[in-house]
Amino acid sequence: METQICTACGREFEWSPEWYAAKGLQCPPLRCPTCADVRLGKDDHHTVTERECLLEFACCDVSQAVGRLHFTTVEEQDGHRIRPYRRATIKGKAYGASWHGRIDVFDQRTDPGGDLARVRIMRTQHQAGATLTGKHVEGPCYPWYSTRTYTWEHSPQWEYVVLDDAEGDTPVCHLVLATATQKWNRDDSISGNPLWSAWASGSSRTGKHSGQAVLAIVDEDHPLTARWVHDRGALHKGDLLTLATAPNWVAQALLMKKADKPVETEMTVWPRPPQGEEGDR
Repeated sequence: METQICTACGREFEWSPEWYAAKGLQCPPLRCPTCADVRLGKDDHHTVTERECLLEFACCDVSQAVGRLHFTTVEEQDGHRIRPYRRATIKGKAYGASWHGRIDVFDQRTDPGGDLARVRIMRTQHQAGATLTGKHVEGPCYPWYSTRTYTWEHSPQWEYVVLDDAEGDTPVCHLVLATATQKWNRDDSISGNPLWSAWASGSSRTGKHSGQAVLAIVDEDHPLTARWVHDRGALHKGDLLTLATAPNWVAQALLMKKADKPVETEMTVWPRPPQGEEGDR
C-alpha cells in the first residue's frame, strides 16, 4: 500500500498500486475515497467519511473460504460506472425468514485464483445510514397471516473484509467459512476461539429450523470446530402421526426401523493438520 495526498481536501489516504495496475490504470488516484464519492454525486449512505483498518493479516491461506464464496463482478453503483471489483455477500436470510447478520468480502487480488492473500478487516463510517423497509409477518400460517410494513435506519458504520495480494508466500493463518443447520433430525454446531470472526444467522418463522454461517481467521492456537450431526433415526412429525393413528404392528415396525438407523457425526477442525498427519474427522 502507498499513501497519497488528496488534491481536493489535502488529507492523506492509502491506495494499492498493484490493484490499479491490474485494472490498467497507470496514474495514482488524485482524490481520497470521500472526495471521489462526493464528485460522483453519491447519496449520504454511500459517501465514506472515515475508513479504519481494524485488523490485518499479511499472509493468509484463503482457499477454503474463497472456494465456498460466490463472487460477482460489480461495475455500476448508484447509476454510475465504477472500476470493476469482485464482491461476495453472506446474508442471514439465506438461513431463514427471520434473520440478522451480513458478511461482505471484497477480492482485490491481481490473481483471484490464488490461495494466499493479505486479509484486512475494515470499518467505514458513512455520512448517514440507509432508511430500509421491511415486512413483518403476523398470524399462524397461510392464508390466515397478515403483513405489517415498517422502516428502520441502518447504521452508518459498516465492517467488511478485503483480500489483497499476500505479503510473502508462507501463510501464518487461514480464512475459513463454516455453516451449521438445526432442524428436527440435524443439530450442527460451530465453536472455537478464532482470531477474528463474523456471523450471520436465520431461522424459520416457527423457530423449528435455523442455520448459521461464520467467516473466521484461525491459526494453530485459535482453531474453529464444526460439528455435523445428522440423526436419520429421529422420529419426525409424520412418524408421530403414524404412531398415533396406525395399527399397533405398523407402529412397532416403524419404531424398529428407526431404532436401527445410527446417528451420523462428523467433526471438522480448522486449521487442518499438514498432509500425512492424522485427519480431523
